[in-house]
Amino acid sequence: MPRLLALEWDNHEVRVAVATARAGEAVVEDAFVIALPPAASGGKTEQSVGETIAAALAERHIGRVMTLAAVGRASIELKSLSLPPAPDDELPDLVRFQAMREFHSLGDDWPLDFIPMAAPADGPRKVLAAAVSPDLVEQIRQTCLRAKLTPERLVLRPCAAASLLARARWEAVARVKLLVDLLAEEADLTVLVDNDVVFLRTVRLSGDQSATLIGEIRRTIAAARNQVGGLAIEGIYLCGGAEHGELAAQIETQVGIVTHRFDPFSGLTLAGPLKRALPASPGRFAPLLGMLADEAQRRKHTIDFLNPRRRPPPPSRSRRLIWSATAACVVLVAGYTWLHSSLVAKDEQVAKLHTRSKDLDKTVDKFKQLEAAAKEIGAWADADVNWLDELRELAIDMPPSRDVLLTRLNMGSAVLSAVGRPAGSTAQIDLEGLLRGADTAAELEAALRDDYHTVQGRSLQQDSNRQGYQWKFTAVVAAKPEPGESYRNHAEAALKRQAAAKEADEARGSRFFGGRGGFGGFPPNGFDAGGWPESDGRMDNTAQPPTAPNTSPAGGKPATAEPRASEGAGGS
Repeated sequence: MPRLLALEWDNHEVRVAVATARAGEAVVEDAFVIALPPAASGGKTEQSVGETIAAALAERHIGRVMTLAAVGRASIELKSLSLPPAPDDELPDLVRFQAMREFHSLGDDWPLDFIPMAAPADGPRKVLAAAVSPDLVEQIRQTCLRAKLTPERLVLRPCAAASLLARARWEAVARVKLLVDLLAEEADLTVLVDNDVVFLRTVRLSGDQSATLIGEIRRTIAAARNQVGGLAIEGIYLCGGAEHGELAAQIETQVGIVTHRFDPFSGLTLAGPLKRALPASPGRFAPLLGMLADEAQRRKHTIDFLNPRRRPPPPSRSRRLIWSATAACVVLVAGYTWLHSSLVAKDEQVAKLHTRSKDLDKTVDKFKQLEAAAKEIGAWADADVNWLDELRELAIDMPPSRDVLLTRLNMGSAVLSAVGRPAGSTAQIDLEGLLRGADTAAELEAALRDDYHTVQGRSLQQDSNRQGYQWKFTAVVAAKPEPGESYRNHAEAALKRQAAAKEADEARGSRFFGGRGGFGGFPPNGFDAGGWPESDGRMDNTAQPPTAPNTSPAGGKPATAEPRASEGAGGS
């Protein structure tokens, strides 16, 4: 049963409360005031205050205890902060970051703690953040050391008193409450909503203390209205016993709010001298009694500067391994038990599935036949020639229209056998046209021949029926299926050759606008991405050959041969 000691001091006195934690409850044994001697010219020091406390504790035979110290609102910096939506474990880092921007003198070494406010699950987070100077913390620590005490908690005084009020049982509990705690020279005014601290201030009392206190209560009610969303204070709770009866009546009359007297010792288990008589001013001990009750129940103090809220540490690796090993053992035992109990059921299921598998074998065989037929159809389709690419490649490879004019084009597959095209079958392209000169025939044949095309038949005879074209030719080209990459490489190479030829013509000052063109006005560079012939504004196949006389009936243009109705250009 640990023994607890809570203390707090100002310029005139030290207030002390002693309790024993028993079954989660604080059994209060003693509560007393230690008067401090008048300050010398240099003021009270940590040594003088500590020695005075040590002497009083020794006189009462108070030995080894766990020490809880309190600090007043006037000694800290307090602000309400608004933060973005975040889980609770990320709040400490967010609060520290925002407080560094909004607090006036906050440093990296300042202890900082906060009170989370109620907020929607997906809404902004609001907190009441409090920071204390490390110099003040060190002064309190040195004073306790002089008193032979080691502080383990440094609690914000108004929050401890509010925690004690939240434990009290009232017949009608107000949702929005104002707690008034009168001390020797000052008073703590704390606003609670649903027992959560949302606003607090400490005022100094001088002159007519009753009039000063009532005025400060009015100001606190007005200032706190913005912090509680416009809610009104429903009840005022004045810490103290019968000695504050007249003051409570004045507050209720002048402020217009029901005022209760709150005896901090009521509802607590008392022992020792306190069972016989309470101290002279019991209301002053409300913060100390709240600290003792929280510590006995091992509850997190609302504000504790020595143990502020921090991001939870990462889980211990060794502990995680132990839990993992334990879980693995449990899983193995459960799995073995389940496996053993389900073997018979699984055997029956396997037998049923085996029977069903035999029934499905027949269906599988049918699908295998369909799959084989589909593969054969796919292979037949893959062996076919891409006629669009073939037509484009033919247009690229043909000599210029001033040298060659096609009058008939027939493209089609080779004759099929009774069961379909055999593997490696070819397609056939029949060409018929006119040539300017006999030597153009060899050039044409060379242009059409490559790894995938062979010229299997060619005839050439003289024909003077067409102006400018003296020879008539026919050719049969056998085409094998060609990969798409080969078609693209062929077109790119042709474009490069065309560009080089154009530069050479421009260097010679030529006014010839044509390029390598084919039959029927196909451009030398094939089709663009949209499927229409690419054009640079010039017409390839209508330019007047430089050596031909202007004798055509159409006004001097060489008539580009069009397919005859009986000689369509489509495949057979």
